[in-house]
Amino acid sequence: MNKRFSRSYQRFDSRLRYIQQHSQMVYVSLTQLKKLLPTDRNKTICEVLDVSKTTYEQLNQPCSRHNKERMIKYSFKKNNEQVIIDIFNAYSQYLKDILAEMYDVSPEQILEKSNKVMTFSDIQNHDSMDDLKKTMIDEIFRDLERSKSTKKILFKVIGHTGIRTNKNDLERALAYLDLRHMVVHNESKINKDYEKNHHKLLKLKDGDDVPVVYQTTQRMHDSVHKMVEEVDQALVKGGFVA
Repeated sequence: MNKRFSRSYQRFDSRLRYIQQHSQMVYVSLTQLKKLLPTDRNKTICEVLDVSKTTYEQLNQPCSRHNKERMIKYSFKKNNEQVIIDIFNAYSQYLKDILAEMYDVSPEQILEKSNKVMTFSDIQNHDSMDDLKKTMIDEIFRDLERSKSTKKILFKVIGHTGIRTNKNDLERALAYLDLRHMVVHNESKINKDYEKNHHKLLKLKDGDDVPVVYQTTQRMHDSVHKMVEEVDQALVKGGFVA
């Protein structure tokens, strides 16, 4: 029997496909460039690639082995860091979207997740009920995000449902999602909190570099995708989304 998914999951799945497509395209391109770009100290990289040194002034450097390896290594790292951030953002957007879908089924239970109060003038400033709903969901999710814990935010979003998912799948996905905080706020270094919460799974210690390599991004993709699919299936089967 075919599985039925929420609209939020379908958008999430599409976002992840595009992120993975981009990640694979850049990885393959950089890998091939590393193989095919000849070493020639007498020419600049611009000359070897036959591109404008005015437009690409930072490539107007000798095409030495050191320059090639340094630039390509940096590009690999920055692309993989961005993929980690992009997957986290796609996951975060799923949570906000699924809140909106659950609101359509049981608005009271979703509104109870925030203590924010709207005045008559606040309501009057909205052009439609859809516009008002978007504002309410945005505000509720912003309140949930103040916990600054990936795990707590998830449980606050789905806590009222009582659904159960595979614990190992959940913990592995959260371990990868929390790498985003290390990349953005800790210069891609593991801190003590991360080690305490996730060392058993990813074997990373305080002070270690985040493994910002292609393999990490693919494992993150697979783990987060699997966890969100399990959550979504439970919500659909439980009747929490239409």
